[in-house]
Amino acid sequence: KPVGGIIMVDGQIGTIRVKGDFEAELQLNWDPASNSVQYAGRRGVELNRLTAGGDISLSGDIGGDVGTIQASDDFGNDGDELRIHGNLKTFKLGSSRSAADLRSDLIVDGSLGNVTVYGSADGDINVAEDFKSLTLKATRGARADLNGTVIVGGRFTKLTNYGGDQY
Repeated sequence: KPVGGIIMVDGQIGTIRVKGDFEAELQLNWDPASNSVQYAGRRGVELNRLTAGGDISLSGDIGGDVGTIQASDDFGNDGDELRIHGNLKTFKLGSSRSAADLRSDLIVDGSLGNVTVYGSADGDINVAEDFKSLTLKATRGARADLNGTVIVGGRFTKLTNYGGDQY
């Protein structure tokens, strides 16, 4: 059974590690009433690492930088949105032995580092500043299609697709 609910934290989180599925709405350093960052200018990473052995169904707002988000299976659901009001260093879904898809929208108000998806990107990726790399890899009979829209406000360094199409 997935872990679910709302997680609201004014401070910083080191690691969230779940062996199975993880389902939650995150409000980290974010004030939903004023729709703004709770503690602007705070140094450090708001969420260092989120790792799940299954699906991640995550929506909400993170008011600052994120280190790594990694899932062994799919990320999000159609129509969901995770917004990071800062930078995201690494985003990885699936593995060479297990296909996974990006299903929700990912919005990064800063820069986005490396995104690797062993499957398709169905959700949109919107980056306000620079985007280092997007790699889609087909695995275990699953295609690696880019079905969502990618919008980058700064430099987009690299797009690599192994075994799929861009629509």
